[in-house]
Amino acid sequence: MAIITLITDLGKEDHYLASVKGAIFTGAPDARVVDVSHSVRPFDIYEAAFVLRSCYKHFPEGTIHVVSVNDVLTETHDHLVLKYDGYYFIGSDNGVFSILMEKKDAEIFSLTVPLEFDSETFPLRNRFVTAACHLARGGTPEIIGKRVNEMLNAELYKPLLDPNVIRGQVIYIDGYENVITNISRQTFKDIGKGRPFSINLVRSQEVIRKLTTSYADVAPGRALAIFGGANLLEIAISKGAPRMGGGAHSLLGLRINDTVRVEFE
Repeated sequence: MAIITLITDLGKEDHYLASVKGAIFTGAPDARVVDVSHSVRPFDIYEAAFVLRSCYKHFPEGTIHVVSVNDVLTETHDHLVLKYDGYYFIGSDNGVFSILMEKKDAEIFSLTVPLEFDSETFPLRNRFVTAACHLARGGTPEIIGKRVNEMLNAELYKPLLDPNVIRGQVIYIDGYENVITNISRQTFKDIGKGRPFSINLVRSQEVIRKLTTSYADVAPGRALAIFGGANLLEIAISKGAPRMGGGAHSLLGLRINDTVRVEFE
């Protein structure tokens, strides 16, 4: 039984998502559909890439991952199906897949399937679903696409590094309002070399001087720093969440693209 995952910026307030799922079940009745996220910020390929990168490997090989963010077909943004790392990916050639794929050995195909309707305003339902259902039924990408050699390149923002300082930035805020940065565990280790440090949060003037291994390592309501499941530095509030008084996003004033500065002694 094929698995099709969906990452979109559609939200859940309108009929769009139901229309997409209806089209999937019409084209591939036995497929299992998994909603990864429909709350990606509108048109934000960096957030979409982060979400996908954080979870795609946890699915069985052969899973079909569909990404619909900033996906209108243009002269510069083609539609693609890719085979990479044992998985299929379908979406727009807008840079989202180049952020995701650390290895550059993907098989890339430009989608040739026609739009299911005359409108080009809803490619997720009108084109991506057709491709996903073809793959779910055991079809190959060669039938629905033309092999190409490259795709649009974009890069996830990287921290600025000095011998004693890492200047990172906030790249994602999850449902608990935990703030995730682009500072990896390996970068922290390589620059820090085990030295004492301080994590400076510009907006709140909060300073954190130790890492925790659990969100419960500090008292409820206190700020903490932790390397989460994506091995990226997170700033969080213990027992913090939107309905529990707020998390790091609201209580510390941290926003997407804000600077998080780590200084080593």
